Amino acid sequence: MDKWQISSVDLEHNHKLLSPEKVQFFQRSLNIDPMTRSLIGLFNKSGIETSKVMKFLSETKGGVKNLSFSNQDVRNVIRDIRRRVFDSGDAECGLLFLRELQENSFDNFFYRVDIDDENRVRGLVWVDPRSMNAYKNFGDVVTFDSTYQTNRYYMPFIPITGVNNHYQNILFGFALVRDETDASYKWVLRTWLEAVDNKPPRTIIIDQDIALGNAIAEVMPIPQTNHTYCTWHINSC
Repeated sequence: MDKWQISSVDLEHNHKLLSPEKVQFFQRSLNIDPMTRSLIGLFNKSGIETSKVMKFLSETKGGVKNLSFSNQDVRNVIRDIRRRVFDSGDAECGLLFLRELQENSFDNFFYRVDIDDENRVRGLVWVDPRSMNAYKNFGDVVTFDSTYQTNRYYMPFIPITGVNNHYQNILFGFALVRDETDASYKWVLRTWLEAVDNKPPRTIIIDQDIALGNAIAEVMPIPQTNHTYCTWHINSC
């Protein structure tokens, strides 16, 4: 078997280091100890925002650069602590409502639900006939974004949007997911494409979420779809 032998090591960095203010945006391994998890849970129960929780934790460690986790990791811990899925009664009512919408639209209303091994809702995508028609006419550019704390289950809500010929925002579909992982986003993208006759947009605009970027690269690869970041998110860094 061939072997490699290290003959020298250069410990000097050959590139510009990331500034302390931007370290929080760099992907790091999840390494949150049990005590910190309990503290995050206490802050969440008290109604303290995630950004303020992250700020407090960074101050206790002497700065963001000394943390072994990111803002996204803190949000994931909060989702683990809080109820991340529907109650069985709420799920049944929600799915019954979607089923009725589908029947009343003569099966033109699209929805899919992703269930885990414990028969709990892991993801939900729905597209109404009006959104399908809007995508056929104005689906060249699509925006994906997730909004936090908009529902009692703390499931990220993803409106799939675009712009019509009057420069007005229009909706191409909706999704709810349990977590923001590559697998969850891949399921959302593939399911939504199923609803719009598997016709991907020419351009997709997203924030700088790494998991979403990875999912788009696989489901809607370049040059089939151009990938671009939202300027608001870039300027806010």
